[in-house]
Amino acid sequence: MDPNTHTPNLLHNRRLLIVGGSSGLGRGIALAAATHQAEVTACGRNAAALDALAREGEGRITAWVGDATEAGAIARMLDASEPDTVVVTAGARPQMAPLVRYSWEAL
Repeated sequence: MDPNTHTPNLLHNRRLLIVGGSSGLGRGIALAAATHQAEVTACGRNAAALDALAREGEGRITAWVGDATEAGAIARMLDASEPDTVVVTAGARPQMAPLVRYSWEAL
């Protein structure tokens, strides 16, 4: 795909699961995806922030309150939302090092 080609319907009716969607980058991605007609499930630990996000998403964003580090939480989110795409923006501050020094497990 040519990166200079505008594809306005790329996200139309696609299902996105955004882990860490209640604030920051995840919140911005959720709103942008909803604007482009994606069906978004945003998950995070802050219920009030997720509820506000869902209202702002005008019916295209579903809030899922949960902690992604809890055993089984990701599996439940995947089963419930059946996403086409998963975006992970949640996480703790990593130890800073060159990328080549990280394993897949560390990421």
